[in-house]
Amino acid sequence: MAGKSAVVTVRLSAKEQESLALLEIEGASTVSDKIRMLVARAASERHARQEFAAALNVMNGLLVPVKDGIKIAEHRSGMRSEWMDRLLNWLPSAVAMVLSRSGEVSNSEPQQLVELERELLEEHARFMTSVFQIGLSPERGCYKRENYDENVIACMAVAAAVSQALDKQEQGEVR
Repeated sequence: MAGKSAVVTVRLSAKEQESLALLEIEGASTVSDKIRMLVARAASERHARQEFAAALNVMNGLLVPVKDGIKIAEHRSGMRSEWMDRLLNWLPSAVAMVLSRSGEVSNSEPQQLVELERELLEEHARFMTSVFQIGLSPERGCYKRENYDENVIACMAVAAAVSQALDKQEQGEVR
């Protein structure tokens, strides 16, 4: 059936018809266009559960309106948040990593779960390292310096306490 079009009849309630009419999908103006785009999106999301690149593409697509909205608002206001930029660039990759593994997770062997955990911790550590780096700038890479200080600095204090506790445990094991 590939390459050929088929007529499909669908029964929709009045509410579903209204929702479809009001649905805004870039590149789709007619009901037929919208349904084709929805089917393509569903196929893409199904493929994303099996492959990282496809999952990354889906996640980036979902966040484009948010990223664009933030960039437009930042441009208008003359403000910039390096933290927001880094988060929105990191988030698709992190979620894609999980999403692309969703098909295998429930059937995973313990070692596969350990590997997924390691990969996610590495990904998160890279992000947090970049968040700590922006803390070196005067405004902490945020719209408002206090946002960084109240949240990230507090997390760093917890990290320091954990580090001290681990050092003590290690010293106790050495003796």
